[in-house]
Amino acid sequence: MSIIIDTPVIGADLTKYMTVMQLAAIRECVTGEEAQYFIDKLEEYAQRIEAMPVTYQKQEETNPFAHLHYFKHGRDWYITERDVLPEQHQAFGLVCLQGNKPESGYISIIELIANGVELDLYWTPTRLSELKKG
Repeated sequence: MSIIIDTPVIGADLTKYMTVMQLAAIRECVTGEEAQYFIDKLEEYAQRIEAMPVTYQKQEETNPFAHLHYFKHGRDWYITERDVLPEQHQAFGLVCLQGNKPESGYISIIELIANGVELDLYWTPTRLSELKKG
């Protein structure tokens, strides 16, 4: 699977993980001075997604890593496992909605993207225990 951004081929199909708007903004950056930075960043994320545990693989792990972070309007979604089905309907992770206690559960990446939630390209994988602290 790959995504073409008018120039090089980038690893995993990131169109399943990013909004059209975010991809369009990055497409603009790939043609500018910082093109190589964005190409490298997309390749990093493609490799990270490919290496992530799949759903149900790490259920018994008590303190998994959040590999991806999505955000919008003070709400955050942290993804610990990805679905491997071609439809890629769900992932597993932690949801933090404004003022509410964080909750673990299944998250639809498709719904996040449909609602304009942005993938954090500056995210460093972090253990859930660190996120729950604060």
